[in-house]
Amino acid sequence: MVEELRFFLRIAVYLVVIGTIYWFVSYEVAGTLLLLFGAVATGFFVVAARISFQPKTPEDLVPRPPSSGLHRMTGVFGRYFAFDDENAAGGEPTEAPLALEEEGFPESSIWPLAAALAALLLGLGLVFGPWLWIPGLALGASSMWGWLTQLTA
Repeated sequence: MVEELRFFLRIAVYLVVIGTIYWFVSYEVAGTLLLLFGAVATGFFVVAARISFQPKTPEDLVPRPPSSGLHRMTGVFGRYFAFDDENAAGGEPTEAPLALEEEGFPESSIWPLAAALAALLLGLGLVFGPWLWIPGLALGASSMWGWLTQLTA
């Protein structure tokens, strides 16, 4: 398991522990459910990402050094909660962190800022009235068009 996924797995475990402590300290249902559903969502992300992240080429496989002593005794805990790949059990290869192919991205763009402004106008339109929706929709459509055409150019 790559370090990025272990990071989210640790967050899920943390949210479960804090949610349990929060329940016994406050007996408040809404906050406890928020923490526990956050843990479930984070755990779901870890499972979905683990299934979808596959090495793209044989070069993406990095041989894992055999583990020793303490890490063999800790078993699954040492494998999934360890802070680096050297702590993983076994000598089988593992994928490099995320193994992403480099693609061309524009170096700078104004379109994310325009999309954020459009989202702001749409959100304010929910509060102050529909007169903000029209410029928000127009700006959102134009920023989406500009952002997508910039990526293909």
